[in-house]
Amino acid sequence: MKHITSILIFAALAARAGDVDLWIHWSEAPGAVGSSKATFVLARGRRVKGRLRAIQPDAITLDNGKTIKRGDLAQIRIAKELARGRVIGSATGAALGAALAGNRGEGAFFFGSIGFLIGWATDRTHVVIGILK
Repeated sequence: MKHITSILIFAALAARAGDVDLWIHWSEAPGAVGSSKATFVLARGRRVKGRLRAIQPDAITLDNGKTIKRGDLAQIRIAKELARGRVIGSATGAALGAALAGNRGEGAFFFGSIGFLIGWATDRTHVVIGILK
């Protein structure tokens, strides 16, 4: 049982490893970000969270009233949540638990719950948007 849990955790970490990179011009930021919540990463590593409200030739304004200068912005990170991992994780965990525990429901429930949590942890993909200078 210890080995099965290790395999599930390893699979969850491996599935989470892929980030998507997209390079855009400054004027394309509203179309790429849209109304999504985003993390705006500044050149010195500081992060500002918010939604894009307006874009000017030299700065962007967020819904929280903060303004970020064009030269200070290094990248924009958008997290997207999916349901695929929770569904696959729950089904796989429940099937595994049922197989290991026989007809008792406790094994299916326990492993189904573990599968759901692993799936929930892997259901986020980050789109990293870089701004071309």
